[in-house]
Amino acid sequence: DISLASFTPERVKDPKLRPLMQKITVALDPAAKHLAPQRQPVRYTITLTDGRSVRLDPAGYADVRTSVNRDDRSLAMSTFFGALGGFGRTYGALMNAQIQRADLQARARRYPSHLASALDAPNIPVTVYARLVDGINAALPTFHRYLRLRKRMLAVPDDLHYFDLYAPLVASAQVRYTPEEA
Repeated sequence: DISLASFTPERVKDPKLRPLMQKITVALDPAAKHLAPQRQPVRYTITLTDGRSVRLDPAGYADVRTSVNRDDRSLAMSTFFGALGGFGRTYGALMNAQIQRADLQARARRYPSHLASALDAPNIPVTVYARLVDGINAALPTFHRYLRLRKRMLAVPDDLHYFDLYAPLVASAQVRYTPEEA
């Protein structure tokens, strides 16, 4: 009978088990995917400030998050993500399984890091990934400047929130292109 107690540090370091460990892949049970919130029926409906009722499935949320009304966007976000918060343990279990799989794979195959292990299959050097992260960090001041500009254009009286990121910056834009122009 194999249990978690079977995997002592001595046993894991046993050179006779190394070849076997390299042949084992830990994966999430496909049956567990039905637990993911995207597969669960949405049972939430909100009433917007204009009196309309909107079902908050992913499509309904995507529509309301671009509303010009900030109160509607705030209500939609708090309801939608509040519902997803009810799946916190499920998300935690799914993430834990993925982390354990990545950790076992990196150690069993003797990668210098988890990152090196994850980037090996797509053949991406760790240095390329590091440069990408450096580039993103270097661009953060520009992104923060954009957020300050967005706050000013939306005339947000307090802090800019996540639900403000999808709000339209202009009242309307009627842009039409013919197929030839496109």
